[in-house]
Amino acid sequence: MNTKLISMVLWSVLAAVAAEPAAATNFRFGPGLVGTWNVTINPVNCESGQPAPINFRSFMTFGVGGTVTEATSSPLFEPGQRGPGHGNWQYTGRRTYHSVMSAYVLFDSNPNAPRYVRGVQTIDQSMAMDGEDRWTSDALVTFLNAAGERVPPSGCAKAVGVRMQ
Repeated sequence: MNTKLISMVLWSVLAAVAAEPAAATNFRFGPGLVGTWNVTINPVNCESGQPAPINFRSFMTFGVGGTVTEATSSPLFEPGQRGPGHGNWQYTGRRTYHSVMSAYVLFDSNPNAPRYVRGVQTIDQSMAMDGEDRWTSDALVTFLNAAGERVPPSGCAKAVGVRMQ
């Protein structure tokens, strides 16, 4: 009887330990977003939804623990002006996610380029999976100067992410 009880307890503990990684991936952080994505971004007018005449690409990596890192090729920044994006993401339900990330803008733009000032760019986006290897998103982009005050040019963007294979 004692051996049977110990065996049942041992099997219960093993089953719980084996189930934990699956639960962490599927419930806490969502099953589909973890990995690295090639993302095409199109800035849009926040009020009309009218797309801007440019688009560009970024790499985004979503970690199991809810972290996100990003590197962009946006031609709106001067070479070396913007650092990589860092932030967090969460599963919001039914194949949807939310992420917020920030990147340092390291120096003011020259007067003839699109005007960005030294500070922080923040991208707040909601994403929806469209299959296992594709998502779409809507984002709000804001800028803060070095004093932490909101400055133009804030805006919106739409994006499509495709999983890197």
